[in-house]
Amino acid sequence: MTYLSCIIFFLWISSSAFASIEFERIKFGFEGHFKRSRWVPLHVSVVSQDEATTFTGEIIVEVSDIFSGKQIQTYSTPLSLMPTDRQRRVLYIFQPGTSTKLNLKLTHQDGRIQTQREIVPELPKQAKDLFVLALTPNRDVLSRRDGKPIVRGHSGTEEGQTLVAYVEAQKFLPTHWKGYDTVELLVIRGVSLTERYISRKQQTAVLDWIQEGGTLIVSGGSDVQYLRGSFLEPLLPVNLGKLRTVAQLPASMHQFELEEDVLFNLIDFKPKEGSQILVGNRDNAYVVKRSFGSGQIICLAFDYNVSPFANLSGSEEFWSWLFETTGRSPRRLEARNNPHRRHHEKIHKLLTSMPSTHAPLIWFLSAFLSVYLLSFGGLTWWAGRHRRSGKRPYWMSGILLTMFFSCAILLLRHFLPSLILVHRFSILSVYPERERAYLQSYLGLIASAHSETSIQFNGGTVIKPLTPIATSPLHLVESKDYQLRQATLSPWRTSGYFAESFLDFSHPSFPLVERGDDDATEWIKHHLPDTLENAWLIDGEEYSYLGSIPTNTSAKIKKDFNSALVRPFPKELSGTRKQFAQILSSEVVLRYLMREEGAKLVGWLRKSFLPMELNHPVNAVDETFVILYLK
Repeated sequence: MTYLSCIIFFLWISSSAFASIEFERIKFGFEGHFKRSRWVPLHVSVVSQDEATTFTGEIIVEVSDIFSGKQIQTYSTPLSLMPTDRQRRVLYIFQPGTSTKLNLKLTHQDGRIQTQREIVPELPKQAKDLFVLALTPNRDVLSRRDGKPIVRGHSGTEEGQTLVAYVEAQKFLPTHWKGYDTVELLVIRGVSLTERYISRKQQTAVLDWIQEGGTLIVSGGSDVQYLRGSFLEPLLPVNLGKLRTVAQLPASMHQFELEEDVLFNLIDFKPKEGSQILVGNRDNAYVVKRSFGSGQIICLAFDYNVSPFANLSGSEEFWSWLFETTGRSPRRLEARNNPHRRHHEKIHKLLTSMPSTHAPLIWFLSAFLSVYLLSFGGLTWWAGRHRRSGKRPYWMSGILLTMFFSCAILLLRHFLPSLILVHRFSILSVYPERERAYLQSYLGLIASAHSETSIQFNGGTVIKPLTPIATSPLHLVESKDYQLRQATLSPWRTSGYFAESFLDFSHPSFPLVERGDDDATEWIKHHLPDTLENAWLIDGEEYSYLGSIPTNTSAKIKKDFNSALVRPFPKELSGTRKQFAQILSSEVVLRYLMREEGAKLVGWLRKSFLPMELNHPVNAVDETFVILYLK
C-alpha cells in the first residue's frame, strides 16, 4: 500500500511539474509583412497542458515605441482554456507610423500574469507598394512578381514594388475586413470556397473589404468546380459556361508573348451587364472586370498557373500589364496619398474648436459664477446700505455663501453623473450590391468633469486615436462586440477618435436610391429615413446640385456641365458642416468619387449611424455625409 501511494504521489508531482500554459505560436501580418499606418492581423495560439483548473482570462497586447518604450495602444481579447486545451485567437492591431514592439501577456481575471512574450515586427512596407495576397494550394507563378518594381505609363517611372505573400491555409484568412487593410489585391486559385473551408465570417470579411476598395482576382480553368455554387459566383462579372479544352491561343492573348502549341482548359464566359472586358470580346471573353462597391472583381477564364500562361516571359508580361492597369481600385490609388494628407489633424482641430458654450463644464461654471457674483454683489450692496451694522455680518454672510456654493458643487458632482458631449462627423457609403454600408466616423468627446468611461460598439467597429496626440493611449477589447475600455475624458480637452465599421443596412426598399425618367424628365429618389440635405448627383465629371430631397420624394435632375469635380459641396453649407466639408475638399479626401465608375447621390443628414453606448449621459451633435451608389 505504501509502495502504491509513493507511485501515485510521484506521478502527481511529475504531472504538476510539466503543467503549463504557454504561447505556442505568434504570427503577425502576412508572412511577417504589413504596411505602415494600417491594421494588421495578429494570430496567437495558446496551449495548456495538464493544468489543475480551467483558465479564464485575457490575451493582452501592448504596443510600444521601440525606441522610447512609450506605450501607444493596448488590445485584448477574452480567453478560456480547459486543463488540457489549445485555442487560437486573432487580434487586429493598428500599426502607427513609428517602429514598434509588441508585448503579449496572458493574464488571469484577477490581473495575475500567467506568461508573456515580446516580439519586434519587421519594418513596415511603403504605402506606394502593391501588396498582393494569394490564397492558393502552394506557391505559384505569382511568387516571381515578389520584389519586382511597378512601372507606370510610357515614361517608365518606377512607383514602388510588388509584394507577394501567401496565406498558409484558409483558416488563417481574416474574419474581420480590417484584417485586409494592408492588402490591395487578393488572388484566389485552386481552393474550395464552401463554408466548410471558408467560414461565413471570413466570407463577409472578404466582401466587405472588396466593397471598401479592395481588388479580387479569381483564377479560372479547372477552378470552375470551386466557383460554381460558391459565395462568389453571384458576384462574378460573368456567368460561368462549360469548361472546354483548346489548343489555339486566342488572338487577344498574343500581346503577352505566350506559347501557342499547348492544350489548356478555358471557361466559356458570358459577361454580365455592366461588366468590362479587359481581354477578348463579348463572344470570347478571357479577362473580365466589374465594379463592386468601391472595389473590383476580376475573373480569368484560364488557370494562370498552367501552360501556356505559366511560362516565364508570357507570365511576366501578363501580370505586369494586369497589375499596372487594374491592380488598384481608384479608392486604393488615392489611399497612397493618405500619409501626405492632414485631414485628421484638421478635423481634430475642428473638434477642439467647437463653441465653448457647448462644453458642459464651461456652461455650468458660467451659470455658477453668474449666480455667485450676483449674490456677492447683492451682499456688498446691502453692506453698503447698512454701514452701521459693521463688517462682521458682511464677512459672515460671505463665508456662508462660499460654503453654500462649495457644498452645492460637491453634491452635484457626487450625485449627478458626468455628462459627455459627443461631436460626430461621419461619412457613410451605401452600396447597391449588398445590404451593408461602410461608415467612417470622426469623434470628439468632452466631459463635464474628469471621467473614465467604457464605450461599447456593436459589431466589429475598430477605433484609433484621431492623431497621435489626440488622446491618451486607448485599450480596445476585441470580442463579439468591440469595446473601448476606460477611456479617460477631460472637461478641458477634447479626446479625438477615428472609428470605422461595416453596418447591416437592411431596408424594405433596398437599394436606397432610384433613378429614372418620365416624359424626358430625369429624376432621382432615395429611401433614407430623413431628408437628404444639400444633395448632389455625381456622375463622373458631370454633377448637378439638387438641394434638399425628402425621403421617398422624386427630385428633378438638372445637369451642370462644368469642369472636373473638385469640391462637391455647395455654397449653401454653413456652420460646422461647412467647415468639415472644406477640410474634405482642401485635402481632396473624396477625389476617388470622380474616378470610380457609376453615378452617386451624395448629401447630408443630421444623424449618426455609429452604434455606441457609454455608461454616462450623452449629448450628441451629428453631421453625416452620405454617399449612395447607384446601380
